Amino acid sequence: MAAGPSYGSFTFLKVLSGKQAVDSSLDEEHWGLVNWAQEALKGGRLKQIVDHTITDRILPKCLREFARLADRCLCSNPKQRPTMAEVVVCLESVLTLQEKANYTLHPPGMKIFGNKVPMFLSSFSGDNSVGSKRSLELYFDTIGGEDRILRRFEFQTIVVATENFSETNLISPLLSGVYIYKGRLQNGQGVSIARHSSGSRSEYYKNEVALLVKLEHENLLKLVGYSIEETEVFLVYEFAVYARLDRLIDDHECTLLDWNKRNKIILGVARALLYLHQHGSFRIIHNHVYPKNILLDESLDPKLSSFGFARCLSINGADCIEEENIHGSMVFIAPEVHQTLLLSTKADVYCFGALISETISGCTRHNYMVNHTDNDTLTHSVWTNWVKGTSSNIIDPRIHAHSSSITRVIHIGLLCVQVDPADRPTMEEVVGMLTSNSSLPLPLQKKSLSPWIREKSSDVPKILLSDDYDSGAVEDFLSELCPR
Repeated sequence: MAAGPSYGSFTFLKVLSGKQAVDSSLDEEHWGLVNWAQEALKGGRLKQIVDHTITDRILPKCLREFARLADRCLCSNPKQRPTMAEVVVCLESVLTLQEKANYTLHPPGMKIFGNKVPMFLSSFSGDNSVGSKRSLELYFDTIGGEDRILRRFEFQTIVVATENFSETNLISPLLSGVYIYKGRLQNGQGVSIARHSSGSRSEYYKNEVALLVKLEHENLLKLVGYSIEETEVFLVYEFAVYARLDRLIDDHECTLLDWNKRNKIILGVARALLYLHQHGSFRIIHNHVYPKNILLDESLDPKLSSFGFARCLSINGADCIEEENIHGSMVFIAPEVHQTLLLSTKADVYCFGALISETISGCTRHNYMVNHTDNDTLTHSVWTNWVKGTSSNIIDPRIHAHSSSITRVIHIGLLCVQVDPADRPTMEEVVGMLTSNSSLPLPLQKKSLSPWIREKSSDVPKILLSDDYDSGAVEDFLSELCPR
């Protein structure tokens, strides 16, 4: 069989160009839509394949992404074409960007690409009309394809499962307008239910649904269904949540987190990130690897949650994408993201290193900053004590274990928070370090941050930015302290 564009790619071209499969408005030589588009792309005429009636109403950045996607879909080598999963994720990302930028200019019901824009592409906020609800249901019912069909729960089922949203079942809010409840279905199955109120942003839960419906890993939440009631959306996960990691860390009366439990949590999160970065159906940057997003069951097995700000990478494409805004807590964001707005898998590695510090110290960064001076940070404290060989000063006193195993994990965490992302290990390397006794490289920081970062980022250890910092002397000292 001759290699040609897939049917899905062909349909995408029709929508983008506003032309038919065989279009007499084209030159007779190029009546075939595919041939015409391929000639335009070869000649560098990307704008030619976009319907001129929409070019002044769609963001230039979105048009570029559409054209790039079309170019990939038309590749003569079928192995280099994107999968339909990648196409769907790319389109979701671009449409979300367009919706955020100029939704007010394109109210629901207008025609784009010669087709009526579905209502679910608009914000589901304040509109409890039957049509809007049905459009959102259509989105949830079709986003997973035939392989993963989400179950549609009756709202009363959600009410019964959470005991009418009892305070005792509230795990506590994750984001503004988003609440996690533990619950139990009538068949006895334990579940977690995310309640997205009218104050939450629709693109957040749409992004989460679009990703989780295609992912499956023992350390990720598994999305099984949804419910819609007026302006609220409920997402149901197959996981009996017991607690959030940050709450157990900050509760100094809690004695559940011994070293074996903490080590299991750290390794579980590492494996989840490795799956997202390399082994899933498409590559994902989680972008929010915080203790509050680590949910635990009664056995304290971890599940990484909160995919609202996650970003997708193509399987064989670049390892980074450009963000328009910085999301999340400033002290968790990697220095290069502050400086360039370029987000990569190494930003997740940086967050993971910070997660290690908090899990071992028994103190979240928020509480650490409250109880210490502005010139001190948790990362700075961990680094300084590790260099001095006084790691016991930053280990949670509730931990009773052999110090060498804990010190090794602290060492791995410091490798993850190095200033230069090129110096940080990949998550595959991190998992290898956590599951072996191999020798570890020394975590040496570089003075490579811009003046803006030096002033604004309180997360960067001050010792690493001082002009009298002698990396050679420190390396010699560390070689004596931890000989290879």
